[in-house]
Amino acid sequence: MEPQMNTDKLRYVNYSFIKIRFFFFLLVFICVHLWLSSSVLAGPTPVPVDTLAKAAEKLEKAKTELQRLKDVWDRARLEATLYDKRAQRAYKAWAKSAKKVREQARLKKEKAQMEFLLAIEKRKLAFSEWQAARYRMLADESQVKALAQDKDTQGIQAKIKELEAKLKSGRPSSVGGSQ
Repeated sequence: MEPQMNTDKLRYVNYSFIKIRFFFFLLVFICVHLWLSSSVLAGPTPVPVDTLAKAAEKLEKAKTELQRLKDVWDRARLEATLYDKRAQRAYKAWAKSAKKVREQARLKKEKAQMEFLLAIEKRKLAFSEWQAARYRMLADESQVKALAQDKDTQGIQAKIKELEAKLKSGRPSSVGGSQ
């Protein structure tokens, strides 16, 4: 007699997977229709080219500065690792050396330790500057998004005024209107 496979668990897993997949496709279907309907109803809006271009240029500068500071931080991090290795080697040499040579090795070790601490502080500074630039870039990006949203709002306000004017004039000829 062959061992029986527990198919109830498999059936439950398959049924759950089908429910999840159906829900996912339903969600995608709704989102696509909302997106399409909003893009069709929104229509063309006037673009403040000068303001938007300046904000986009500021965002590009922020991205460039962010990348530069990240590279500085990466170099500082590698430098700290190198100084740490040098300090370890100096300590090993100090441990093996004679008394007179130990003094020289101790000085080298202290120097290497100070260089290591300096590299750590430089690394902290580079990371801090990188994070600050990152936050500035995110602020610039938010400003660009806000300007784009204001542009969309102006188009909606213009459409509202147009519809109110049609209602006041008494010619509601086209309710949906062509965009």
